Amino acid sequence: MKFHPLLLLCALLVVFSFCGTVSATDHTEYVSISSNGTLSNGYSGEPSVSADGRYVAFSSYANNLVTNDTNYQSDIFVRDSVSNVTERVSISSNGNEANSDCYNPSISGDGRYITFNSYANNLVLNDNNYYSDVFLHDRYLHTTIRISNSDTEEEVNGDSLAASICSDGRYVVFMSYATNLVLNDTNTFNDIFIYNISSGTTKRVSVTSTGGETNSNSFNPAISSDGRFVVFTSDANNLVANDTNGWLDIFVKDLKLNLITRISVSDGGEEGNGDSVQPSISGDGTCIAFTSYADNLSPNDGNYKSDIFVYNQLTKKIDRISINGEEINKDSHDPAISENGRYIVFIIGKSQPIVAKISNELNNVSFTDDKYVNGLFCYDTLFGTTKLISISDEGEIANDYCDEPAINSDGSYVVYSSGADNLVGNDDNLSSDIFVYIKKSSPASFYGTITPEIVKSGNIITIKAYSDDATHVTAFLFNETLNLTKQDDGKWLLYYNIPNTSSGIYDVLLTATYVSGIRKYFT
Repeated sequence: MKFHPLLLLCALLVVFSFCGTVSATDHTEYVSISSNGTLSNGYSGEPSVSADGRYVAFSSYANNLVTNDTNYQSDIFVRDSVSNVTERVSISSNGNEANSDCYNPSISGDGRYITFNSYANNLVLNDNNYYSDVFLHDRYLHTTIRISNSDTEEEVNGDSLAASICSDGRYVVFMSYATNLVLNDTNTFNDIFIYNISSGTTKRVSVTSTGGETNSNSFNPAISSDGRFVVFTSDANNLVANDTNGWLDIFVKDLKLNLITRISVSDGGEEGNGDSVQPSISGDGTCIAFTSYADNLSPNDGNYKSDIFVYNQLTKKIDRISINGEEINKDSHDPAISENGRYIVFIIGKSQPIVAKISNELNNVSFTDDKYVNGLFCYDTLFGTTKLISISDEGEIANDYCDEPAINSDGSYVVYSSGADNLVGNDDNLSSDIFVYIKKSSPASFYGTITPEIVKSGNIITIKAYSDDATHVTAFLFNETLNLTKQDDGKWLLYYNIPNTSSGIYDVLLTATYVSGIRKYFT
């Protein structure tokens, strides 16, 4: 198994750049198309993907994705990439079209359930509240029910929005301005609620560990796979003790232990000095990714931009991941974390058309150049590498905005919306489409990275290797054989100080030894 990370010695420090290549097996394709392959004729957005990547739910104003779409509203669709069938799910149990816009779909891990919100009053009987409600569609039974009701089936007296269903399909979290979903809701603020699909009961999540109401709004809910952990954003200052920063914070509620924790704080416990928003949680609830404008959550944060952070509930540590050798001079936002917690996708930059193509020789894109203003990236927490993935099969970078990323369980499928017309051929609808980036390549059983790759004498490099069952890993460089140390997360690690030597390109040979005596090499 061969690979060639470059160790280039030079007299000057150079700027680091992100990897931007797509492997020979990776692929980008349309999602927002009809069952016969016709491209949508209206704006499509808000994708959500099933655990295996087969099903993608999204909203669209198009009226040509299914037959008999005559309501002139935004509808919710599900695309099956195996059967190549697109179906509309924002319909009543007897098949009636919604008489108002439907938004914000969320799909369960197996693709059976889809939640969405709508002001439509004809999706269920006796919908007379004139507010946005949250609905649940069962693709197996072809039924649609309203879940933003009180336990006594009383209609809510405020908008309910932003629903998210857990992977196993048992729970739905959403935010609501209603004061009658649960008893004793007297704070007059937007709260977070969780709905149990089996029991049909609703519980308020955005309360203190002792059950006290918040003194401000809460929103942006997300839920772990089994429904135990719920993360959300709030500017309330009474959810935890000593909340005095006056900024939006990220909170996680452990519904099993009934504990609430603020996680948008530094490793030393310092409060964030800027807003933190857009939380996304891994399947087991261990890792939580979010966006923050705070510059005191991690050391040396001086870019005055929003960054992406990941908080680990086990280690109680926080890391900034929207950095690769040096800080990014553009906003990073909209993170989504894979269920296994390994991959985080996010957006860098803002919407502005660009025209560029990746060099097959350099295999990188520099975001110190202002012409590259928007892109979708995938960060690998195992190796600490970042890859540009809003890219065509021919290596062209998206020539318009990318937004709203979502990622499947193991990180092999990433869906997103984009106004680009060069990601897939024959994109002539002049509208936002849904795309899927498919990573078909399998991780190597033995793999290594070097950071940074371009250095000078006296610099320290980090060599990382990964192997599931190796008993010993060494690195050979500059005529030295050095041992890597195995870390708790399975990675092997070595820090190396570059000696005085001439400029040039140098290979590093990694060797993994196994119990059987077999050795594998990585160059």
